[in-house]
Amino acid sequence: MKNAFVLLFVLALASCANQEKKPAVEATPAPTTVAPSLNSVETIDAMLTAFQEAMGDYKVAETAVTRGDAGTTTVKTYSKEGAAPTMVSAMMGEGGMTGTQEYYLSDGKVVMLRELIMGGPSNTENRFYFSDGNLMKALGRNVPGRMAWDGVAFEDYKSPDASLDFRLKYSEVQRSADEYLNAK
Repeated sequence: MKNAFVLLFVLALASCANQEKKPAVEATPAPTTVAPSLNSVETIDAMLTAFQEAMGDYKVAETAVTRGDAGTTTVKTYSKEGAAPTMVSAMMGEGGMTGTQEYYLSDGKVVMLRELIMGGPSNTENRFYFSDGNLMKALGRNVPGRMAWDGVAFEDYKSPDASLDFRLKYSEVQRSADEYLNAK
């Protein structure tokens, strides 16, 4: 009888071991909005497009900055209520030429410098893309006179002197953006 009891006990254990265990019911996490990773030209361009489409939702603060003989630079900072600035724009110009440098930021770090030079025989747009403190890509395009940008493709940016071109150095671009952000 004792052997029969042990045999039944072992069979009961074996049958329990073969049963499929059902997982505990887990709570479904609430959906979260995750910002896209800004580590490619495409994701940064998408950020630029989204910013341009929602520009009216941003608070704009404007300051005029005079730096010695360099003339006056108009600095505009764009931010949403209670958030860090998304873009800072510095516009300068004289003699019929204007230049604008737009610094696009994510958590205070520059992810793109967009430069527009208008006037003269052609208009130029340069874009410098950054990720993790490094230049990813530099692009430029020119259009003759006052033509529209539509249909004019970007090409690799060609610096007149890469060793002196601050736009190719993340630390200098970030420093420039910080100076404009802190301009009074």
